[in-house]
Amino acid sequence: MKLNEIEEKALNLRDARLTAKPISSFPENLDIENAQEILKKGIDLRLQRGEGITGIVLQAENYFSYLTNQMNLIPGSTFSLKDCILPKVSAHFVFYIDHRLEGPSTFEQILQASSSIGLALLITDSRFEKNHKVTLSERIADNFFSTYYFLGKKRLDIREMRDRSIRLALYFNNKKILETEVADLNGPSLDRSLNLTPPSLVFSANLFDEQLLNPNMDISLVADYFGTTNFKVI
Repeated sequence: MKLNEIEEKALNLRDARLTAKPISSFPENLDIENAQEILKKGIDLRLQRGEGITGIVLQAENYFSYLTNQMNLIPGSTFSLKDCILPKVSAHFVFYIDHRLEGPSTFEQILQASSSIGLALLITDSRFEKNHKVTLSERIADNFFSTYYFLGKKRLDIREMRDRSIRLALYFNNKKILETEVADLNGPSLDRSLNLTPPSLVFSANLFDEQLLNPNMDISLVADYFGTTNFKVI
């Protein structure tokens, strides 16, 4: 794919995000390498607007998406759906990085670079039309739809939590939607190059299936030891 085509698609995704007007699918022959170039260009566009990278989200199949400071929202605040296309919420552990991470990293190296652990809720929003079945390449190009995040208020020593079993539940309007138990903090290794300088965030892979957001919802993630992380949807 030519450079101007990569730039065009990155701009298409940016405009869809800023205007909440979805785009149609990319060409079926969009490969992973070109998708990653579109992602990089999209992140460059955000940096040019004055944003700064605050961390990453570990994704399936050894990929990651980026977080920026503009995505960071105040826990317990209200979130409006008016500028969204297909918003969903996911739940994550967040590892607070205070040692530099460079190059390929095992999950153990990520833990060793972390001083503390907390909870996070991530809002994702596909920039593609609602009836379109998004491909992996499109997800990569669109930064895996990562849009906003809420950090939990409580952080715990990573060494104390390594061997503890943690129960987590997701609530919509005080009704339990999903529940799981994490017996250890194992996660995927990353063969892809990292360049994270402290302080940075690393979100674990999603703890539950993504859940669609609708107006007038109170969202709460409740976990042993960590308490509650929440926000309200209007």
